[in-house]
Amino acid sequence: IVHRPIAAGQERPYVIAVVALEDSGGLRMISNLVDVNPDELEIGMPVEVVFDAVTDEDWDRILAVNLKSAFLGCKYAIPHLVEAGGGSIINASSVSALRAGKDIYDAYAASKGGVIALTRSVASTWGPKRVRAKAICPGSIDTPMTRGSYEDPAVERFWRERTALGRVGAADEVAQTALWLASDE
Repeated sequence: IVHRPIAAGQERPYVIAVVALEDSGGLRMISNLVDVNPDELEIGMPVEVVFDAVTDEDWDRILAVNLKSAFLGCKYAIPHLVEAGGGSIINASSVSALRAGKDIYDAYAASKGGVIALTRSVASTWGPKRVRAKAICPGSIDTPMTRGSYEDPAVERFWRERTALGRVGAADEVAQTALWLASDE
């Protein structure tokens, strides 16, 4: 597993997690489970984000981390997946890309919508070479990145009330979904 964390001021803020199954003939799976959201930026993550409050820098960073990193992960993994006879690409999108509403942060939703479009394109282009591409679209997930925002009871309740299960999801649930989608099962 290779993981490059995002560091403040890092020139290329990309995170790419790669799982190589060497005993089965090379790279067989790449998982682009990356995310940056407004909580990590100066504007924070209020329940409603005013569109014109988004800076150009925030917009660029969110698209670079959420969309460009998925593109780069696919770009550099595909030749190895094809060489290995096929494999799987799992990209992290979000339920925010699938629904509209004033509680959806525009740059985040746009970046995750781009991940869905990228995944569809990769699947249709590289499917004939036995490269499968899928996007996971989780809702609110408790991770070290989001945990601070859930400490505010109002924020936690806000997100909990918008889920079918009535709770914030766990990162392990997303990881298990990615592993299942990457498998040949």
